[in-house]
Amino acid sequence: MPGMGVVSDRALSLDPSRIGIFVSVYNRPDYTRRSFQSLARNAPARESRIFVVDDASTAFGRGAYEALERLHGIHPNVSVFRNPRNIGIARMVHKFADMAALFAVEYLYITDNDMIYGVSWFENLVACYLHFRQRHPMVVASCLNVPDHALLDSAANSDRFVEKASIGGASWFCSLETMRTLLSDEPVVYWDHRGVERLRAAGGVIGCTRRSFVQHIGAHGLNSRGTHDRGVDFIGEISR
Repeated sequence: MPGMGVVSDRALSLDPSRIGIFVSVYNRPDYTRRSFQSLARNAPARESRIFVVDDASTAFGRGAYEALERLHGIHPNVSVFRNPRNIGIARMVHKFADMAALFAVEYLYITDNDMIYGVSWFENLVACYLHFRQRHPMVVASCLNVPDHALLDSAANSDRFVEKASIGGASWFCSLETMRTLLSDEPVVYWDHRGVERLRAAGGVIGCTRRSFVQHIGAHGLNSRGTHDRGVDFIGEISR
């Protein structure tokens, strides 16, 4: 594959303080509450940073505020921002990349306010990224394994990690350098589809954990009664 190569040992570790979890929030207060509650139960490394950006919600919700306050009390590095007007998810991802550069964050995990986080999701996400990063200079990783995202036959596949044809836009982990490469000059509605196209063109790969460590409960998720986005062997708890 073009661009493949083994990286040095020096590159095979990630400093948690250079990792940012970027959460976009827009309405759906009950989803937001449940998402923040699960993130507080299964918080990422304390050295990492959590950036919550509300996209001018008209219904954030008291329960969501309380869950956010609890998360802030558990994790020492939570920053909250609010857009003065709604900009949509495509522009939000561009904003996340700009924020990462501003706050000296080298790696981004991009997610939404409708994700449930299972036990050890963060550790498995980072391990997945490092597994594929040993073999490829450009990697997008995820710990959301959805059946609709086709499995690829790859020499890098293992008992824990697999290469996928695509992953959902609500579960992207990559370096800021990679994200800059994947984003279109102009924000597009289906930024994740365009990003996958650009990733493939650049010789990059998508890595995913075999088991889902996060669960998407949004437009599909639990509402789909298992037909679309329930993940594969999700091992975290789901609480209403």
